[in-house]
Amino acid sequence: MFSRVSFLLLAGILFCIRAPAQQILVRGRFQKDTVKIGERVPYSFSVHHPSSQSVVFPDSTFSFAPFELEKKTYFPTHTNHQVSVDSAVYFLSTYELDSVQWLELPVFVLNRTDCTAVYAPLDTVFVKTSVKIIPESVAAKDLPLKYNADYLRVRWLLNYPLFLLIGGGLILILIVVGIVFGKKIRRYFLLRRLNKNHLAFLERFAHHIEKLRKENTYTGAESALVDWKRYMETLAGRPYTKFTTREILQLAADETLGQALHAIDRMVYARDGSFSPEAFEPLRTFSQDQFNRKTEEVRHG
Repeated sequence: MFSRVSFLLLAGILFCIRAPAQQILVRGRFQKDTVKIGERVPYSFSVHHPSSQSVVFPDSTFSFAPFELEKKTYFPTHTNHQVSVDSAVYFLSTYELDSVQWLELPVFVLNRTDCTAVYAPLDTVFVKTSVKIIPESVAAKDLPLKYNADYLRVRWLLNYPLFLLIGGGLILILIVVGIVFGKKIRRYFLLRRLNKNHLAFLERFAHHIEKLRKENTYTGAESALVDWKRYMETLAGRPYTKFTTREILQLAADETLGQALHAIDRMVYARDGSFSPEAFEPLRTFSQDQFNRKTEEVRHG
């Protein structure tokens, strides 16, 4: 029957012969007379045959040239007085430019040793084209093109899978860099900050000393001493601003520094009038030594 698996067609197609069959009536026709390029057109196909005879319809493996098969619909077999009717509708489309195209579709009658191809009468369809004259080649400037230069706002869409992939990759890279080079990176920025703070202190301290040379005031000496203590507090992490001279000397154990601090105390608190800018030089030297020591600790820490 018609509903048998289509591989019977493939297995017996080599043995098929084109021949007339008096007991088999095949009909095929387009349901439209005119069709456009690419338009789907239905093709009705039916066969009347003895109920004892097996037939196979063309399937997707068959060449429908110049048409292309887009879809097919089969209908159940009807049998009446030992005569069976099988039918189907093939939905075809064409992309050829010939104005008249035809199709002659067969049905395959299965025998014991081979099969017989019985064809439906040839049917034609007219192809309606939108372009009347097709030149072989036309320059782009000569084409009747329509253009629109108005701005067209396009909705922006975020590619979330790609965004998450890139974001995850960056986070993974940062984690790896942090594990492998984290210590070196922290050391680099710490040394940079230490050097920046030290240079800023030296500049301020030099300004205090220069001002003290010109004005010889108690407030100038006190400002220089307070600035030095603040810097040492930041550099060493100890409360130098709250320490007295005795407490600083107990911590530093530097005789030259002690003499300088006592001299500065006499300037600021005793106000004996003996202003000596050179008395501040040991403070600068001590801060430089502490800076060098701190830098070495960071580099090798």
